[in-house]
Amino acid sequence: IGMKAADGGSGSSAKLSIDYIRIFSHTWDGSILTSTLKSANRTYERNTDANGIDDLKAAIDSATIIQNDSTATPEDQVAATVALNEAVEIFETLQDAYSNLQKAIKTATAQLGDGTGYGASDLQSAIDKATEIVNNTEATASQLDAATMELNSAVALYKKLKTAHTNLLAVIDEAVLLYADG
Repeated sequence: IGMKAADGGSGSSAKLSIDYIRIFSHTWDGSILTSTLKSANRTYERNTDANGIDDLKAAIDSATIIQNDSTATPEDQVAATVALNEAVEIFETLQDAYSNLQKAIKTATAQLGDGTGYGASDLQSAIDKATEIVNNTEATASQLDAATMELNSAVALYKKLKTAHTNLLAVIDEAVLLYADG
């Protein structure tokens, strides 16, 4: 679509010219809602005991009501499909966040080892805090992600402190040997 002043005309009048226009029309038959419901139900069935599953089940139930309502408009079906897709995405994001924090706790626990050494108590505190959050069935993806980042930072700091402590002990040992040699 373009607009320009008419031939011989001033800027206060214009001529509209359309080069190409295509109009699409789509009849909503509910098949997209049906396939979205099938997919969401598969996700639900694989995760019936997962945190956040109740919200997904509520979205599935709401979409099923719309699907079975003979008076539901195409707009109702589209809205139900969009809401269900959003609920699945939120659920999957939450599950990823739980999984990431569980992996971080496992890694941190392995790094801590026997729980001794310089900075071990700080790392143990970070593990305890992360464990408390991962065990919270009401935790949000943001809280889980923040806990994962904090725990990963605590592990990185512990590694640095451990290395620095080991290096310092080596320097002290060398200094003692040099002093003894005299």
